[in-house]
Amino acid sequence: MNPVTTGTAPPVARSRLLPAGTLAVLLAALPFTLAAGALVVVGRTINLAGDQALIALDTGDAAGLTQLLGPYSRYGWTHPGPVWFYLLAGPYILLGRSGAALCAAVLLGQALAAAAVVVAVAGRRSGWRMPLAALVVVVYLLRVPPESLTTLWNPAVLALPLAVLILLAARAATGSLPALAWAAFAGTFLVQTHLGTVPVVAGVAAALAVVLTARILRRVRAGSRADDAAPDRTRSGRSGITAATVTVVGLLATVLAWVPPALQQLRGSVGNIGLLIEFFTASSGGGFTLSQGMGAVIRMVAVPIVGVSPPAELVAQPLAGRALIATVAFLGCALALALAGWRTGAPQGVWTGVLTAVALLAAAQAVTGVRGPVFTYLLEWAFALPLALAVGWCDVIARLLDARPVASRPDRQRTVRRALWALVAVTAVLAVVAGMRAARNPAPTDSPGAERLTAALAPVIAADLPRRGGPDVVLDISGENWPAAAGLALWLREDTGREVVVPERWVALFGADHGPSIAAGIEGLPVLTVVSPGSPTPEGARQVAASETERGPVQVWLAPARP
Repeated sequence: MNPVTTGTAPPVARSRLLPAGTLAVLLAALPFTLAAGALVVVGRTINLAGDQALIALDTGDAAGLTQLLGPYSRYGWTHPGPVWFYLLAGPYILLGRSGAALCAAVLLGQALAAAAVVVAVAGRRSGWRMPLAALVVVVYLLRVPPESLTTLWNPAVLALPLAVLILLAARAATGSLPALAWAAFAGTFLVQTHLGTVPVVAGVAAALAVVLTARILRRVRAGSRADDAAPDRTRSGRSGITAATVTVVGLLATVLAWVPPALQQLRGSVGNIGLLIEFFTASSGGGFTLSQGMGAVIRMVAVPIVGVSPPAELVAQPLAGRALIATVAFLGCALALALAGWRTGAPQGVWTGVLTAVALLAAAQAVTGVRGPVFTYLLEWAFALPLALAVGWCDVIARLLDARPVASRPDRQRTVRRALWALVAVTAVLAVVAGMRAARNPAPTDSPGAERLTAALAPVIAADLPRRGGPDVVLDISGENWPAAAGLALWLREDTGREVVVPERWVALFGADHGPSIAAGIEGLPVLTVVSPGSPTPEGARQVAASETERGPVQVWLAPARP
């Protein structure tokens, strides 16, 4: 049976429906925008420590154009690139370089990703497609745990960009060069921000490469560039020049994102890429089989569907019982989407179904490479798979709705417009609810212990640590007290204006910008040491602060500069 072909929507209907598409993009971003606005307007104080303080330090370095790598990993290396930090840097600086400013910057980044999900399905005839996609995005935001959307941590910002990658790759499979360029940037963001996404990004990229290669070979054999060889003009609704500009900007953004890690690799004797190669070649495989990996992934995929928070750690279980049924059902829905897209003439729906299935299989493979326990946060990006699948179905449903003739029946035109705006109104209400939900808990990583520690240190810093116009103090750490030390380093830089350097053994954690190589005469600097009570203390130092933190009590000792 031949696929259904749909007629072009009449100009009047298309012009009347256009504002709804624009509003749909704004509504998808509204929940995060409301949460970010609440942080800025209320002026809530958020104290950062641990990973969140390190992210703030790296974002500040990105604002100075010196950050070359991504977030630190617990395995001793660094994620490949700093594109996330550079995206955060602008809002972070504009909003005041505080913990609240960084949380708001993360929320604004999430808003941009949510809007990008809707834009990824836009097209020349996008009357119903974008409002339906916006509704799906808002419902998704209401179904997932709020902390997975608002937490200031790199694993928590991957789900929406992964959905964007799948949807843009599906559009690129239809021949869109702008979508291909920005899919490359979305994949770059995922890989640079968390290395665990590499198998999924590689799987989607490989499937897309096969599809595009087949298209090229088919055109070569046909000896023509007709029909779908120039999709940027017909499918995007933009002029050729505009489509070319969007493509070039996407490619430049992708290339520029890889310049900092390339510079770091060239500067170091081993470099971060060398450390990654050493780690993965020296380590044995993960503790999960492919079947167990699929079981873990499908449990995360089910979270937005059933609306239940997952456990903190995923147990290695074979794919059986309800997990097996859920896997078959999800793959069946992806296959059904591909078939429905083919029957209705919705090619983006076809490839969304195919690429979502590929992403699920690649995600299971990703789990097999995990060293140690598989914590839930390592797979939060799997939330994106049902989102991408649902948005793909929006393409098919919109194609059917847009195919209905409305120009010859004024009463039908009114009915269509009313139905469309009713959909937008429902989405707006749900978006406000989602925004209020996110605003109630925008920073679950707030650290009151960091505030107590810095409050105790403030008089000492003012009296005994003058600014030197360069590195002002060495920050050393004893034992497992790096979370408190990270919060202390952030406070020293952002609140007191003191530049901090760390000993060589802590450079991997704090970054090369805080290493001793930048400090001439580091031996001549005073030393702050963060220790646990009862631990050996530095010679000649005096205790200047003590506080209870989220990880137990800590003490801070100050040793004067040695001549």
